[in-house]
Amino acid sequence: LTNCRGQCYDGAAVMKGIRNGVAKQIQDEQPKAIFTHCYGHSLNLACQDMVRDVKVVKNVLDTTFELSKLLKYSTKRTAEFSKLKEEIAPDEPGFRTLCPTRWTVRASSLNSVLVNYEVLQASVDRFTEMAKYDHDMSAKCNGVGHQLGSFDFLFGVSLGHLVLRLADNLSVALQQKSLSAADGQRLAAQTVKALEKLRSEDNFQKFWDDILAKQSAVDVSDPQLPRRRKAPARLETGSTTPHFPATIEDHYRPMFYTALDTIVTAIKDRFNQPGLQKYQNLEQLLLKAAAGVVSLPRLIITAPLQNQHYTHRCRS
Repeated sequence: LTNCRGQCYDGAAVMKGIRNGVAKQIQDEQPKAIFTHCYGHSLNLACQDMVRDVKVVKNVLDTTFELSKLLKYSTKRTAEFSKLKEEIAPDEPGFRTLCPTRWTVRASSLNSVLVNYEVLQASVDRFTEMAKYDHDMSAKCNGVGHQLGSFDFLFGVSLGHLVLRLADNLSVALQQKSLSAADGQRLAAQTVKALEKLRSEDNFQKFWDDILAKQSAVDVSDPQLPRRRKAPARLETGSTTPHFPATIEDHYRPMFYTALDTIVTAIKDRFNQPGLQKYQNLEQLLLKAAAGVVSLPRLIITAPLQNQHYTHRCRS
């Protein structure tokens, strides 16, 4: 451990626990071994925060995963899907299986649902007919078909694709072997900036119009306001009138903004790590020295680490 200057793990408590985690035990032996939470895991957790807080996106990912299993685990259903695709949308790319353990396929999987929406609806109807003697499979197909026919599902697929495509692009970029700490921070900042630009009424209106145009082309139910429900008397406080959305857009607009706000906040929080900041500062200082900005023949870098000092010498 004498020459160890860094350690990077996922977010499991056994690895990064502040009392008995692996990172803490190594730093007890070598305080100069700076701990950082893996970029990829940090981004994945930020996406999970968004999915958890936006129910419509969570339901869409669950349904897309069920679709993936329907197609993946049966050669007959796969063949039937391919046959219908050749008839309905031969020029569109195929369905991309959603795998919960792969971080860079969520947006592409949701996009494949959007471009193959009619094919998937026809396929699920056919799957239901094929499973008429299998009650469990028939019920599963009916459930997936009901979701595909709902406006909430179409809205959730579109919203998930809009947000997760930027996160998936960032995930791919963060996996480069030559990526530095400063480069990772810059890429994350650029993604946050792109997500923040989407948070405007003009962008929501364009997003809403695109969904309505898509809805008119597929067999999806019309959007409806939720039923007005009065809260139990024991939960009511004050005399103000409960808020209900006045229009369909007012009902779906908060979901759009919540998805963007949640993932932006989560990325900022999870990429704001003391260890990464130390590496970034050190990298910038070394680059300045290599570029001749620092004119000293020998540069001594001293940074406090766990009440000690890390001294590194390099030639300018």
